[in-house]
Amino acid sequence: TDWSWEVGAVFGYFAGDAHFGDRNGIRVGVSHEKRPDLVTLDSIIQKWTGKPAGIYEYQFKRDGSGPVTAGVSNVVLAVWKDEGLSQFVAAMGYPVGTKSPVRSLPFGLLQAPREAKLGFLAGYVGADGSVSLRKSGRTTTRVDGTSEALIRGVQDLFLSLGARTTIGAPALRPPYRPLFSLSITSTRAMEILKEARVMNDKKRALVDSACLSSFRRHRDAKVVGLDFSPELVPVYDLEVEGEHEFTAGGLIIHNCQVYGAEEASCTASKAPDGKRGCRACWVHPELRINYSAH
Repeated sequence: TDWSWEVGAVFGYFAGDAHFGDRNGIRVGVSHEKRPDLVTLDSIIQKWTGKPAGIYEYQFKRDGSGPVTAGVSNVVLAVWKDEGLSQFVAAMGYPVGTKSPVRSLPFGLLQAPREAKLGFLAGYVGADGSVSLRKSGRTTTRVDGTSEALIRGVQDLFLSLGARTTIGAPALRPPYRPLFSLSITSTRAMEILKEARVMNDKKRALVDSACLSSFRRHRDAKVVGLDFSPELVPVYDLEVEGEHEFTAGGLIIHNCQVYGAEEASCTASKAPDGKRGCRACWVHPELRINYSAH
């Protein structure tokens, strides 16, 4: 896949709002005020398929039987019917019939270039995010979804870019599926959203106007005890290709020892410019101020 901001943005919006129920057809339905989002989305997809989406408007009546209140909504529906597009989307993890509760990040996104990750966040927050301005003047962002795998994947995506986010306890809504929420409140996470250029004019304006603190917290962890076992058991050193860093349980994992005996510690390793310091920090410069991720 030739990853780019545009490819990431399309998959982000699709992950949040698309319906993959028709053969060779992908549908995205949004409220009338989000019509510009579909125009932007279609302008990208037209470069790939050479033909525009079918765009329709209608009124949808809610009877109040679900978790939303009764009323009438003006809906804009975009439909792309292109076999090549459907095959591409399916190959990336969203085949026909992929419903919201079983969605996850598209294949390869965590290993994709930074611009593609930012594009995914731009599309996903544009589709499924809520951005609000509190009375205190602080801007907060949240994304909700019925797929725990997708919400945790987005958390890993932020972490790979150098920011921590928080997943709250799922909201139980019997007989409906639980709703998972990711809170995007830290200064670093909001900086990333600004850089991503959220694919929704109203939300992007709120993110861009956010007043961000320059304060950075450095969290120290205290070892409270050691437990020794006389049993001999096999242990394993897990690595990934490239620079060996990966995320696990919300932490950046890296083993400096794999770079040679002369670099047996973080502080002993050298960056290309000759400076000493953690390999993960100079491989991923955005993490240098995010010690809590290590």
